[in-house]
This record gives sequence, C-alpha cells and structure tokens, in this order.
Amino acid sequence: MKILAINSVGPACEAAVLSAGGILSCISEPMQRGHDVRLPAVVKASLAGAAQSFGDMDRIAVVIGPGSFTGVRVGVAFARGLGLALDRDVVGVTSLEAAMPADDLSGRWIGVLPAKKRLPDLSWWTQVFEEGVALDEPQETAQENLGKLLDQAKGVFGDIASLPELPSDSALMRVETTVSVEQAARFAAAITFPHQHPPRPAYVRDPDAVPAASLLQKNADGIS
Repeated sequence: MKILAINSVGPACEAAVLSAGGILSCISEPMQRGHDVRLPAVVKASLAGAAQSFGDMDRIAVVIGPGSFTGVRVGVAFARGLGLALDRDVVGVTSLEAAMPADDLSGRWIGVLPAKKRLPDLSWWTQVFEEGVALDEPQETAQENLGKLLDQAKGVFGDIASLPELPSDSALMRVETTVSVEQAARFAAAITFPHQHPPRPAYVRDPDAVPAASLLQKNADGIS
C-alpha cells in the first residue's frame, strides 16, 4: 500500500510518501503561518522525490490535531479534496498518534504534547493508548491533573522535556518524540478500517481567537 501523509498542525508544513518498503520521500518546511500557500507545493515535491504520482497513492492520511486551528483546517480540507478527486480513502491521524514511538508500546501509555504554555494556565494535549491502540479521543489535561493520569500508565511519550518534574522513584518509562508526518504515514498504513479514522478535525477546545476591536464596534453599530 502506498500512502501520502500530510501534516500542517504545527510549526512546519510536511508531506511524506510511504510504500511497503518504508518511507520513500519526506519534505518538511518550517513555518509559523502560510501553510495553505505552501502545502500544495510541498505535497508535489514529496511525490516527485518518491518518483510517484497522485494516482499511484492508495490512501491519503492527514494529521487532524490537536494543534494550530488554522493548520488543522488547511490540512484536513486539502486531504479531503485529494481523496474526493482521486476516489481514495482519507484517514485522520491524531497528533498524539503521529507522535507515537516506533517501538512496540505494550501496556498503557500516555501521549503528551503542550497545549497552553503560559502561566498560570498550563495544560497538555493527552491521549491514552493500550497496546498501541487509542482508548479515547485527545483531551486537554490541566497540568495539576497530569500526575494522576500518568500514575495509571506504564510509560509516557511526546514532549517529555517540558513535563513537570516527576518523583525520583517513579518507574514511568519515558520516550521523547515529536509529531512526525512519517509516523502518521506508518500509522495510516496499519489502519484496517478507514471509516473508524475519519479525517475530522480534533480541535479539543474552542479557538482562543478574539475578534478585532474594529469588528466588534462595527457589529455594535449595526445593532444599535
């Protein structure tokens, strides 16, 4: 099976092509914004690097978040459009699934990625895995509740360096990983039932965006 994977939920625009032999090509361009402008070119470059065409792909995979709201929307819309045009299945891979380590995850593991990073509101995107299979959807976990969640696990993976200090006697296994479009491709290739992994945004919480003051005033003037 050949997979085209797309990731635009973080500070990079990425695409990878995978076949039975492994990753054929991976393109990653660091950026904070402008994913919508660069994504088509990044995808084409990844296909060209793998000497493949759109029609050669058997499945499209897209990282669905949590992450940047705009980046999530860009990637999901692009992947859905490709799937429709090519008549291919499109599968959604959460950011935590795309951060899973390559090693076999036996037992219960927790994936963690930073959500809110500014004091006093510190929180984490979390997802619980049992034998490498997600038991729930991604959640936002307040930092004060993180320890209780980790107490139930054999190990934790993701942005370990940013985790609060754990007790020195903790037996919790720790694996530092990041969201990877290559891992998203590998995860997508192992999916047996595509309909169980829809390309639906995993926003987890409402956007933090605040309307511009000028827009608020305009709306107020229109109502009065």
